Amino acid sequence: MHKSAQIPLWTLVLSVTAITFAATSLAQADGPASWAPADTVVLVEVPDFPKLMEQWKKTSFHRVVNDPQMKKMTAEITGKFDALLKVMVATLGLDSVEQLKVEPTGGAAFVLKLRVEAGADEPTPLMAVVADWGENDSKLQDSIKQAVAKAIELGGVKTTENFDGVTITTLTAGKKPSEPATPPAEPGQQTPPRVEVTTPGALAGIPIAAKTVSFATMGTVTAIGSDVALLKEIIKRVKNKGVDSLAQTKNYETLKKRCAPLGQINFFANLPLLIGMAAELNPGIKEHREALALDKIGAVVGTIAIAPKERVSAELRGFVPVAGDRTGVAKLLTENVVNKPLLEDSPFPDSTIFAAWYNFKFETLLDEIYEIQRKTDPEGAEQFKAGLQIPISEEVTLDLEKLFKSFAMPLKIQFAMSPPYKSENVSMLLSLNHTNREAVAQLFSMPMLSPFMMKRDFLGQPVYDTFMMPGFSAALTDQALALGNTQGVEQLIRSAAGKGGPTLASDPQFQFAARMAPPTVWHGAYVDTHKFLTAALALHKQAKAAAEKEDGGQINLSYDMTGQFLKGMTGIPFDDIENPEELLKYAPIFLSTATSVPEGVLLYSNVTEPVGR
Repeated sequence: MHKSAQIPLWTLVLSVTAITFAATSLAQADGPASWAPADTVVLVEVPDFPKLMEQWKKTSFHRVVNDPQMKKMTAEITGKFDALLKVMVATLGLDSVEQLKVEPTGGAAFVLKLRVEAGADEPTPLMAVVADWGENDSKLQDSIKQAVAKAIELGGVKTTENFDGVTITTLTAGKKPSEPATPPAEPGQQTPPRVEVTTPGALAGIPIAAKTVSFATMGTVTAIGSDVALLKEIIKRVKNKGVDSLAQTKNYETLKKRCAPLGQINFFANLPLLIGMAAELNPGIKEHREALALDKIGAVVGTIAIAPKERVSAELRGFVPVAGDRTGVAKLLTENVVNKPLLEDSPFPDSTIFAAWYNFKFETLLDEIYEIQRKTDPEGAEQFKAGLQIPISEEVTLDLEKLFKSFAMPLKIQFAMSPPYKSENVSMLLSLNHTNREAVAQLFSMPMLSPFMMKRDFLGQPVYDTFMMPGFSAALTDQALALGNTQGVEQLIRSAAGKGGPTLASDPQFQFAARMAPPTVWHGAYVDTHKFLTAALALHKQAKAAAEKEDGGQINLSYDMTGQFLKGMTGIPFDDIENPEELLKYAPIFLSTATSVPEGVLLYSNVTEPVGR
């Protein structure tokens, strides 16, 4: 049994939110940001909903979902979604599912503020969704009117108040118990099973949203939220054309300046305000804020452009401002890193499926970490420093500080798989350059490691194979320390000897994505889902062929486990698709980077479609 009003009220919030953000867009002149209070903590802005829908249809995501071969897979998803919509329609007291599919014709925004309550342990979240429904406003108002009537019928209490000429309606959950309504069956069908509507996990800790909901309409703009006070702030800004709004703040100017040209989705997170509120309630957080220099980091801003260029499904530009003297995290993100051209000193093989690299200044990184800890826990910091000296024998002490400072950029992580696709051709590797081979070599001379490692020679370089984890190895070359599976370690040695073959930098997919990225970065991450799905499909076919050779009456556990693993990793049931190879043309490529600039950190990402495939 459920408390009746909680279901229709919460469903009403979900319905309007889902309708608004089913195709979220963002970025007119000042757009929906002019509706948000200046002290907004989080804003997701959608200035032109129809434009977003138009751009969405140009992406590979939209094309793959609508590919005829995906009909069976998408039918299962849409079937569950349609069933949920029918339950929502019945619960809200609406006439049809179409009433839930009314779209805004202008801008939209999600607004989150925080309020510090006396005696509270944490701030109270205040949320609202605001959208301009334009010519669809009358349809929205009819849906709301019916939903309100249903909520009252199930025990909800309706109150109204006038603010600046605008009526604010509030529904408060009643106590009359009632089962969720079950929609009637279609002619010739069985009665559909009852679907329970529950609060999403991400919002489960916000009880106020389930108890009350308020809404107000200003012309064709409707705001719905969890707090009357927040709605009043929005009403003032809608009626006064953005006066004292987020759109007029320096933070929003930073968004327009650093992330131009703005795309269809803009986002804003006021970290200083959030951390400041948390510190006000918790002295411990205040202490750590100062030690980490979090007060030096400004509001995070960004924009997402949907299908901005041919063969580009999405592009993100973001910025993290950093001000004042650089200490703590601010220094780690801006001064303890080095910008270099993409993949410089990072010869990943061209069979790479995933790669990530970081250009940290290891010679000073440990000192910065120690300094941060010293400000919050002086005694612990000294114990940490003392623990960097590890006695190996009476004569030898392993100096971890010297070892750590011997490391050099870049730190690299890779996962690759080359054809013919089989387990022997999988390459996994973590590697780190060094400036002092003798210091790093001490690691392999530690008595506690010797019984678990076997040393051998590979192309003139020592390789240490582990007994406890067969198939995993370590190596120390003149340039780098490498840890990973044996194939990955040997591949790095071959590459250093000039026998590694083509690299990722020569891959047309990487070249296309990289042309749009900043020229220099201190961090990069790259994922080629086309290569991954190609390899997964090949392995799937091999496992299936092996299974078909077995006695038809026997269960082939190898095939069954492989099939389940691949389905879980890819989300694609290969056996249900007639020609899965044809779907690979949609598989996207992801590239993300971070670049240090004097004013902070630039973030960039793109999602591209396969080139020449």
